[in-house]
Amino acid sequence: MGDRLADLEARLEDMLGELVQVRERLDRLEGRTPVARQEGPPQTAPSPAADGESATPRTAWLAGAVGLVGRTLMTLGGAYLMRAVTEAGAVPALTGAIAGLGYAGLWLIAADRAAARGRRQSAAFHGAATAMIAYPLIWETTARFGLLGPRAAAVLVPVLVALGLAVAWRHRLDGIAWVHGLLGLATAFALLQATHDLVTFTGSLLLVATLVERTAQRDRWLALRWPTALVLDLAVLQTVLVAVRPGGLPPGYPPLATGGVMLVGLTLPAVYLVSVAVRTLRRGRDVRVFEVIQIAVALLVGFGGTLRVVGFTGVATLAVGAVGLLLGAACYGAAFAFLERREGVGWNFYVYTSFAGLLTLAGVFLVLGPSHAAIAWAGLGLAAAWLGGRFMRVTLRLHAAVYLAMAAGTAGLLRAATDGLLADGTGPWGDVTALGVAVGVVTALAYFVLARTCRPGARWNSLLPQAGVAALIALFAGGLVARGLAGLLARAPGASADAAFLATSRTAALAGLAVLLAWAGRRWSRPELTWLVYPALIGGGLGLLVGDLPHGRPVTLFVSFALYGGALIATPKLLRDPERREAEK
Repeated sequence: MGDRLADLEARLEDMLGELVQVRERLDRLEGRTPVARQEGPPQTAPSPAADGESATPRTAWLAGAVGLVGRTLMTLGGAYLMRAVTEAGAVPALTGAIAGLGYAGLWLIAADRAAARGRRQSAAFHGAATAMIAYPLIWETTARFGLLGPRAAAVLVPVLVALGLAVAWRHRLDGIAWVHGLLGLATAFALLQATHDLVTFTGSLLLVATLVERTAQRDRWLALRWPTALVLDLAVLQTVLVAVRPGGLPPGYPPLATGGVMLVGLTLPAVYLVSVAVRTLRRGRDVRVFEVIQIAVALLVGFGGTLRVVGFTGVATLAVGAVGLLLGAACYGAAFAFLERREGVGWNFYVYTSFAGLLTLAGVFLVLGPSHAAIAWAGLGLAAAWLGGRFMRVTLRLHAAVYLAMAAGTAGLLRAATDGLLADGTGPWGDVTALGVAVGVVTALAYFVLARTCRPGARWNSLLPQAGVAALIALFAGGLVARGLAGLLARAPGASADAAFLATSRTAALAGLAVLLAWAGRRWSRPELTWLVYPALIGGGLGLLVGDLPHGRPVTLFVSFALYGGALIATPKLLRDPERREAEK
């Protein structure tokens, strides 16, 4: 009897467990939360073969999605009904278009309300319906029927994108953000191609990009920046290429104002520079790979394209140069005023200063004439050398070498030095001017600053900037000494210079330079000077082969071989450690 009662009790417990499972399934289907039981028999572990246990949530979502698709199709049908009424002439065409946009806006409001009630799936479909109605309507009423002017359409597209992003931001609906972002980009770019109004719709794309960058500053929808930047870069590039087209504007294009082209070209890098500044300086984020790539492309396409337009039209050079200097100064200021005070932002500092250097070079080139530009670059090189040592930044020390090289080239010092080492005696050489001498003195002073501020035992890559400046000084010294010797031996450089004496003077200059570099490098423990010894010797050897041997006479060959051979003997001994030289003695 007891066994029967125990068996009956076990069966009742199994039946109660199954009833509880059935109730939980019904609750999930109706969207209610199952009520937890306070007490009762323990639930039996569900069997893998239980009817629909693993598929029920998926099935419910699919069923809901199918219903929402049907509702969206009915929404689109309403839009087509309004279009049919408009095409039938019941209402004016412009009124019908405005009504269609208002109809699309109602569904965006519905999306906001649905999301506020927690019906996120329904809200996403409402937002998609708005996009599928509004953006094609803007394109059609502008490109096909001409009801909307290009400027009105160019304003409507970013306004709609802004509204879609606002709803998506408020309720964290990624789908709405992507649909409105991509369809907005596609609509603006398609209208650009259809109307050929390049500046107007490139400006519209700039507004869309600004909206996307504003959300990215809060780390939202970062991947949306890639297609946005790509479409915008293509639009600016097309605008620049059409503006500088040799044969003028293609047929069917409206007049293209140079000021408008320059405005969109300069705004492109400004949008992304400001966005990166906000993310890195205000939000404390590291510079992302996208930002490095896009700023480089924006500077190349936008700023470089503007320079091309300026060169083609010959206007507003000073304005473009001033913008470049302003942006370069802002990047330098951001790097020092903010980034240096934070830990672990070396990558950000490198990015900011690199773009600052490029912008400053371009700005100085456009604003100042050659003589003034050489003075400005020499001053910037000296300042960068001091600041690089003050803040222990290899990047700035490298900028110093670049600025000084630009100054030497603009002042004519590089040409004068290379003529002394490479030019033949059949034509005039570059003159050594007072400005070139001044740049050479500033370069020597900058090297002194770099050497004094270099940390003891610095790694080889930290010595590269001052090695570059030392190479400039060695080039100046070797070239000018060769010119002087050629002048002494042949009375004057240029057309009257004797080829044999010219070759000997160059061999003598390079041999003496190699010995001097080896001695100075060991005397003051300057590794970067010893790095230049063998390049100088290689240059002297090449000079023997291509200069002395073909053109020399017995006397000049004797001098050349003696000097070069002596340099080959002396430099290895000078490069050895003092202890090793004493041991060899």
